[in-house]
Amino acid sequence: MQILKHVTTILLFGFCANVIVTKINLSKKKKERFTNHTDISKELTIVKRRICQFLYAWCNCLETAFKKHLWSFKKHLCSFKKHLWSYKKHLWSFKKHLWSFKNHCGHSRNTCGYSINI
Repeated sequence: MQILKHVTTILLFGFCANVIVTKINLSKKKKERFTNHTDISKELTIVKRRICQFLYAWCNCLETAFKKHLWSFKKHLCSFKKHLWSYKKHLWSFKKHLWSFKNHCGHSRNTCGYSINI
């Protein structure tokens, strides 16, 4: 999760830097008194392209991070299933020992003194 925060911060910083540079370029052109609408539309197209590139890169980073966390979750789930299976095996083993103990007490009820109901 920390990696995702750092990547988002870096991308956001890069995006802001691109927007600031573009605004500076536009303001320079205004000072030079460009009145040609095609130059302004070209600059706006560049700004739109940069915004789209930023959003595309950000979405790719989110997708990669999501896939990584999903893979990690899947590994933990598999590990949990293994532990659950191990727990189930130990439970069966314990039940067998309990049955054995019950049978032992059943055969020598006078000496054992325990009553076990399973």
